[in-house]
Order: sequence, then structure tokens, then C-alpha cells
Amino acid sequence: MAEPTAELIGSVILPALKLESGRVLRNVRQVYSRYGNPSPDGSNIVVVCHALTGSHRVSGGVRPGSPQPWWEPVVGVHKAIDTSSLCVYCFNVLGSPYGSTSPLSTEPETGRPWGMDFPFFSVRDIVKAEKAALEILGFPRIGAVVGGSLGGMQAIEWGLLYPESVDRIVVIGAPAHLYPQAIAFNEVQRQAIFADPNWNNGRYHDGLPPSKGLAMARMLAMI
Repeated sequence: MAEPTAELIGSVILPALKLESGRVLRNVRQVYSRYGNPSPDGSNIVVVCHALTGSHRVSGGVRPGSPQPWWEPVVGVHKAIDTSSLCVYCFNVLGSPYGSTSPLSTEPETGRPWGMDFPFFSVRDIVKAEKAALEILGFPRIGAVVGGSLGGMQAIEWGLLYPESVDRIVVIGAPAHLYPQAIAFNEVQRQAIFADPNWNNGRYHDGLPPSKGLAMARMLAMI
């Protein structure tokens, strides 16, 4: 059996992130995984953007208590995205439960998890956070951005927002905008979660999560 791809997990703090809504989030945490070594100018960096239910853990094998890696066959030494020459960064997106600032994070004013009070944010806000994190890490310019589904939407935004900062984008199975049918399906998925008795208006941190509603929502998403 091949050895897992070497993985470095870290995080950066963004002092402030202004959202498209006009709201400002302070001390935004961006968790990331890194595979391979970056060149000083960042030209060999490939940012891999994960989909809705993914995480920053693209590769690296199973770790107890951590999300499962989701692109192990693709990212690693002598694989399609070859980390013997390329350096992969994957950021856990804003709002995800796997370490970055999200509704699970503590709201400074109340000392409780944000829950449903977490500000609305967009794919563009996610990409702005990723770009700001890379700037802090010392890489204002990178070689490529790759993503599928929600990750592909991020790749599109990278091309729109920062064409001078990325050489290539690879978009897999992602639209430039949602069509009415997709918007309708998304609303049905939300209603499935809301209908779960454990939903508790998003305040389920001290109890059971709305697992049945979430399972129903994911089944709908696969249609």
C-alpha cells in the first residue's frame, strides 16, 4: 500500500473580512492543508477548492477525528496533480464546520456559537478570504486554481476577481450562476433540514443535530 501524501495542516487569521452584504467579520480563521513545497514566487502553487460537503483535507490518509480526504487518487506524488513538483493548498471554506470561521464559531458579543445569526456570505466572499490568506502566507500570485461543483464556482470567481494573480483556472462541473430549478431544489433541501425536530432554529449545539433532515437534503442533492 502506498504511503499517504505528506500533509501540513495550518491556519491563518484575517484581521477583518468585509462581506458582499456590507457586514464585517473580525478575526476570521482560515484552516488549510498543504501538500508539497511552494516555490518562492508561488508559481508552482495549485489552490484546490473543495465542494459543499468537502474540507481542506484533499489527501494525506485517514486521521482519527479529522474529515476524510476526498481527492486522494488525484493529489500526491506522481498523481495527476503531482506534489513532487507542485504545491497544493486547500482552504476550508468560510462557513464550513471543519475549522474555519463558521456558525459553530463563538460570536464575540454573546459568547455563544453564531448559529443562524452568522452573516450571509457568498462564493465571492469565500474567494476573498482565500486570497487574503494566501497574501498572509506570502503568495500574492499563484499558478492555478482547480475546483469542482462549489469549488468550481470558486475557481470562476478567482478568474473574475484576480486575473492578475492566477495563471490558470480549471472549472469542473460548475455553473457561472444557478438556474431556477437548482434554486428550487436548494430551497427544498433547506426545508428538509428545517423540518427535522432537532433543528431547533439552528441552536442545536448542545443537543442532537438534525441528521435526518440533512440526510434527506443530501439525497435530494444527488437527484
